[in-house]
Amino acid sequence: MGKKRSGHRLILIILCIIVIWLVRVIYVNQKYKSDTVYLEINKSINCGNIVIIPSEVKLLTTEEYEAYFGTKIDENTGVRQDDRLICLKFRVKNISDNEIDWNDVFGIYGEGFETLTWGSSCNPMLERKINVVYDDMFAPGAEIELWRVSSVSRRIFEDKTWDKMSPSDFVFVFSLSPKIIKIRLK
Repeated sequence: MGKKRSGHRLILIILCIIVIWLVRVIYVNQKYKSDTVYLEINKSINCGNIVIIPSEVKLLTTEEYEAYFGTKIDENTGVRQDDRLICLKFRVKNISDNEIDWNDVFGIYGEGFETLTWGSSCNPMLERKINVVYDDMFAPGAEIELWRVSSVSRRIFEDKTWDKMSPSDFVFVFSLSPKIIKIRLK
Protein backbone atom coordinates (compact mmCIF):
# COMPACT_ATOMS: atom_id res chain seq x y z
CA MET A 1 0.00 0.00 0.00
CA GLY A 2 2.87 2.38 0.77
CA LYS A 3 4.40 2.08 -2.70
CA LYS A 4 1.04 2.80 -4.30
CA ARG A 5 0.64 5.98 -2.24
CA SER A 6 4.13 7.24 -3.02
CA GLY A 7 3.46 6.60 -6.73
CA HIS A 8 0.26 8.68 -6.53
CA ARG A 9 2.11 11.44 -4.69
CA LEU A 10 4.84 11.46 -7.34
CA ILE A 11 2.25 11.74 -10.10
CA LEU A 12 0.47 14.53 -8.18
CA ILE A 13 3.76 16.43 -7.73
CA ILE A 14 4.59 16.07 -11.43
CA LEU A 15 1.10 17.30 -12.40
CA CYS A 16 1.45 20.29 -10.05
CA ILE A 17 4.82 21.18 -11.60
CA ILE A 18 3.32 20.98 -15.12
CA VAL A 19 0.35 23.16 -14.13
CA ILE A 20 2.63 25.76 -12.50
CA TRP A 21 4.85 25.77 -15.60
CA LEU A 22 1.83 26.20 -17.93
CA VAL A 23 0.46 29.06 -15.82
CA ARG A 24 3.85 30.78 -16.00
CA VAL A 25 4.09 30.36 -19.80
CA ILE A 26 0.57 31.76 -20.26
CA TYR A 27 1.34 34.68 -17.92
CA VAL A 28 4.57 35.58 -19.75
CA ASN A 29 2.88 35.37 -23.17
CA GLN A 30 0.03 37.63 -22.07
CA LYS A 31 2.51 40.27 -20.91
CA TYR A 32 4.34 40.32 -24.28
CA LYS A 33 3.46 43.30 -26.45
CA SER A 34 4.56 43.17 -30.06
CA ASP A 35 6.15 46.37 -31.33
CA THR A 36 5.57 45.36 -34.96
CA VAL A 37 3.91 48.09 -37.01
CA TYR A 38 1.69 46.93 -39.88
CA LEU A 39 1.10 49.26 -42.82
CA GLU A 40 -1.11 48.97 -45.88
CA ILE A 41 -0.39 49.52 -49.56
CA ASN A 42 -0.29 53.25 -50.51
CA LYS A 43 0.70 54.38 -46.99
CA SER A 44 3.82 56.52 -47.05
CA ILE A 45 6.86 55.72 -44.93
CA ASN A 46 9.10 58.66 -44.04
CA CYS A 47 12.72 57.51 -43.88
CA GLY A 48 14.35 60.86 -43.17
CA ASN A 49 15.52 62.17 -46.55
CA ILE A 50 13.39 59.72 -48.50
CA VAL A 51 9.67 58.98 -48.59
CA ILE A 52 8.73 55.50 -49.73
CA ILE A 53 5.21 54.44 -50.72
CA PRO A 54 4.41 50.78 -51.47
CA SER A 55 2.01 51.03 -54.39
CA GLU A 56 1.39 47.75 -56.19
CA VAL A 57 1.82 44.03 -55.60
CA LYS A 58 1.90 41.15 -58.07
CA LEU A 59 2.24 37.39 -57.76
CA LEU A 60 3.42 36.16 -61.15
CA THR A 61 4.47 32.93 -62.79
CA THR A 62 7.88 33.03 -64.42
CA GLU A 63 6.27 33.49 -67.84
CA GLU A 64 4.04 36.31 -66.59
CA TYR A 65 7.05 37.98 -64.94
CA GLU A 66 9.08 37.88 -68.14
CA ALA A 67 6.17 39.29 -70.17
CA TYR A 68 5.30 42.00 -67.63
CA PHE A 69 8.85 43.28 -67.13
CA GLY A 70 10.08 42.49 -70.66
CA THR A 71 13.12 40.58 -69.43
CA LYS A 72 14.34 36.99 -69.31
CA ILE A 73 15.05 35.25 -66.02
CA ASP A 74 18.69 34.14 -66.03
CA GLU A 75 19.81 30.76 -64.69
CA ASN A 76 21.99 32.46 -62.04
CA THR A 77 18.93 33.92 -60.25
CA GLY A 78 18.03 30.62 -58.57
CA VAL A 79 14.49 30.77 -59.98
CA ARG A 80 13.00 27.55 -61.35
CA GLN A 81 10.46 27.43 -64.16
CA ASP A 82 7.62 26.30 -61.84
CA ASP A 83 8.30 29.04 -59.23
CA ARG A 84 6.24 32.18 -58.77
CA LEU A 85 7.56 35.66 -58.13
CA ILE A 86 6.15 38.01 -55.51
CA CYS A 87 6.77 41.61 -56.60
CA LEU A 88 6.15 44.85 -54.73
CA LYS A 89 6.46 48.25 -56.39
CA PHE A 90 7.53 51.31 -54.39
CA ARG A 91 7.37 54.98 -55.29
CA VAL A 92 10.53 56.51 -53.83
CA LYS A 93 11.07 60.27 -53.50
CA ASN A 94 14.11 62.23 -52.38
CA ILE A 95 12.67 64.98 -50.15
CA SER A 96 16.06 66.38 -49.12
CA ASP A 97 18.07 69.20 -50.65
CA ASN A 98 20.98 66.86 -51.37
CA GLU A 99 21.81 64.06 -53.75
CA ILE A 100 21.64 60.59 -52.22
CA ASP A 101 23.80 57.63 -53.18
CA TRP A 102 21.80 54.77 -54.74
CA ASN A 103 23.35 52.28 -52.32
CA ASP A 104 21.81 54.29 -49.48
CA VAL A 105 18.43 54.29 -51.22
CA PHE A 106 18.39 50.52 -51.75
CA GLY A 107 19.76 49.93 -48.26
CA ILE A 108 16.87 51.71 -46.56
CA TYR A 109 14.04 49.37 -47.33
CA GLY A 110 13.31 45.76 -47.76
CA GLU A 111 14.28 42.76 -45.74
CA GLY A 112 12.05 40.41 -47.73
CA PHE A 113 8.69 38.70 -47.97
CA GLU A 114 7.03 36.30 -45.57
CA THR A 115 3.89 34.29 -44.96
CA LEU A 116 2.81 32.58 -41.77
CA THR A 117 5.17 29.65 -42.48
CA TRP A 118 7.63 30.90 -45.12
CA GLY A 119 10.08 33.74 -45.62
CA SER A 120 12.49 34.86 -48.32
CA SER A 121 14.83 37.76 -48.88
CA CYS A 122 14.67 39.94 -51.97
CA ASN A 123 16.53 38.66 -55.01
CA PRO A 124 19.00 41.30 -56.29
CA MET A 125 19.73 39.22 -59.40
CA LEU A 126 16.10 39.67 -60.49
CA GLU A 127 15.86 43.28 -59.34
CA ARG A 128 18.94 44.54 -61.18
CA LYS A 129 17.25 43.99 -64.55
CA ILE A 130 14.00 45.79 -63.68
CA ASN A 131 15.31 48.59 -61.44
CA VAL A 132 17.43 50.51 -63.88
CA VAL A 133 18.79 53.90 -62.76
CA TYR A 134 20.58 56.20 -65.19
CA ASP A 135 22.16 58.77 -62.87
CA ASP A 136 24.97 58.23 -60.40
CA MET A 137 23.02 59.85 -57.58
CA PHE A 138 19.36 60.24 -56.57
CA ALA A 139 18.71 63.95 -57.18
CA PRO A 140 16.86 66.24 -54.75
CA GLY A 141 13.11 66.20 -55.47
CA ALA A 142 13.45 63.23 -57.82
CA GLU A 143 10.93 60.40 -57.74
CA ILE A 144 11.32 56.86 -59.08
CA GLU A 145 9.46 53.56 -59.05
CA LEU A 146 11.45 50.56 -57.82
CA TRP A 147 10.47 46.92 -57.43
CA ARG A 148 11.39 44.41 -54.72
CA VAL A 149 11.15 40.79 -55.89
CA SER A 150 11.51 37.33 -54.41
CA SER A 151 10.90 33.88 -55.82
CA VAL A 152 8.39 31.55 -54.21
CA SER A 153 9.46 27.95 -54.70
CA ARG A 154 6.85 25.44 -55.79
CA ARG A 155 8.70 22.73 -53.84
CA ILE A 156 7.89 24.33 -50.48
CA PHE A 157 4.09 24.46 -50.66
CA GLU A 158 1.43 21.75 -50.79
CA ASP A 159 -0.83 21.65 -53.87
CA LYS A 160 -3.87 23.08 -52.05
CA THR A 161 -1.84 26.01 -50.71
CA TRP A 162 -0.06 26.62 -54.04
CA ASP A 163 -3.33 26.62 -56.01
CA LYS A 164 -5.02 29.15 -53.67
CA MET A 165 -1.98 31.40 -53.15
CA SER A 166 -2.56 35.13 -53.58
CA PRO A 167 -0.60 38.31 -52.77
CA SER A 168 -2.75 38.84 -49.68
CA ASP A 169 -1.09 35.74 -48.14
CA PHE A 170 2.19 37.68 -47.94
CA VAL A 171 3.62 40.55 -45.95
CA PHE A 172 6.69 42.55 -46.91
CA VAL A 173 9.17 43.06 -44.09
CA PHE A 174 10.18 46.67 -44.69
CA SER A 175 12.45 47.09 -41.69
CA LEU A 176 13.63 45.15 -38.65
CA SER A 177 15.40 47.97 -36.88
CA PRO A 178 14.89 50.21 -34.97
CA LYS A 179 11.23 49.22 -35.30
CA ILE A 180 9.75 46.21 -37.10
CA ILE A 181 7.66 47.50 -40.00
CA LYS A 182 5.66 45.09 -42.16
CA ILE A 183 3.43 45.89 -45.12
CA ARG A 184 0.28 43.88 -45.68
CA LEU A 185 0.02 43.05 -49.37
CA LYS A 186 -3.74 43.33 -49.79
